[in-house]
Amino acid sequence: MLENGTYKMNKYISILILSLICQNCFPQSKIIRGHIFDYKTNSRVPGTLIFIDSIRGVISDPSGDFNLKVYNVSKSDTVRIRYISSFDLNIILPLNIDTIELGGIPLFDDYPGYDMTDYFCKWYDFACKRRWKKHMKQEQERIMKYYLDQKKIFEEYVYYYNGKYYKINLETHCIDLSKRFD
Repeated sequence: MLENGTYKMNKYISILILSLICQNCFPQSKIIRGHIFDYKTNSRVPGTLIFIDSIRGVISDPSGDFNLKVYNVSKSDTVRIRYISSFDLNIILPLNIDTIELGGIPLFDDYPGYDMTDYFCKWYDFACKRRWKKHMKQEQERIMKYYLDQKKIFEEYVYYYNGKYYKINLETHCIDLSKRFD
C-alpha cells in the first residue's frame, strides 16, 4: 500500500490531469451578433452569408440580424461577410470577449452592371461600327467612374465598434478590430 502523502499527491495529479482533459473536451464558445444593412439605402439585408473561415456560418434572417456561435476562435480567424454582387468584407475579431456585438455591418455594391446593347452591325456598315465603338468607350468610362466612386466610399467609410473607429483595408477587404483608427 502507498504511503498517505504519496497517495494524496497522486490523487491531486489525477484530478489536475482530468480537469485539463475536461477543459479541452468542452471548449468555450463565443457568440458573434450583428445586423447587415445596405450602405446606400440604410435598409436591412436578409440572406447574407456570415462565416468564420469556412468553419461555421449562418445566414442573416429576414430582418438582417445574425447570431453566430463559434468555438475556439484564434488570432487568425476572420468573420467573412458575403452577398451577391457586394464588396466582400472581412472582420478580424478581438479575442478577449465572449459575446461580440458587431452592430451594423454595411454591404457596399461592387458590381456596376454591364450594358447588353448590341448594334448588330453589318461588316460594311462603318457608321454603325463607329457608333458601337463610341458606345463601348462610354461604357468603359462609366464602369471606371463607378469603381473610382466606390473606392472613394470605401476609403472614407469608418466603422464604429466599442467606442473606437476603424477603417477598411482595401487590399485585404478587412476591418481589423485589434487595430484602431483615430
